[in-house]
Amino acid sequence: MSGYTVKIEGLDKLEAAIKKAPVKVISEIEVAVKKSVVAIQSEAMKQAPVNKQSGGGNLRQKITSKMLSKLSGVIESMAKYSLYVEEGTRPHIIRPRNAKSLSWTSSGTVTGPRGGSKTVNNRFFARVVHHPGTQANPYMKRAVNNTKAKVDQYFRNAMERVASLFSNG
Repeated sequence: MSGYTVKIEGLDKLEAAIKKAPVKVISEIEVAVKKSVVAIQSEAMKQAPVNKQSGGGNLRQKITSKMLSKLSGVIESMAKYSLYVEEGTRPHIIRPRNAKSLSWTSSGTVTGPRGGSKTVNNRFFARVVHHPGTQANPYMKRAVNNTKAKVDQYFRNAMERVASLFSNG
């Protein structure tokens, strides 16, 4: 699975402040981390693709977030196929596991000889399917990229509040 790193500018100043007032500094960073986790989760839910033909939305509903500690959090998609959507798949062969053949339904619109149209459902069967693979749809990466400025601002604000503690006293 891919990982993304957020670089905190001014980390040296932050470390100096932590030595002086660790409880307040950790509290300010915790607020920034919590806001960042929520912002990235919200954006990931917006970016996740939806299969409108099947009613979709499962991938979006499976995106969760939680704080791991005061200074770290995680955003993850619990759908079993999340990684395949994010990174795509190579061409592969699909074979039946518990039956003699595979079966699926595909719907489409058929136009009649008099111009009328109707939706039909066709059932297909196969012993083997040569799947062409799927193109990557890096919705999580987009979510991180799209919230970068917001996340940077959360940490800048935290740093400013910490710095104000030492400039006032």
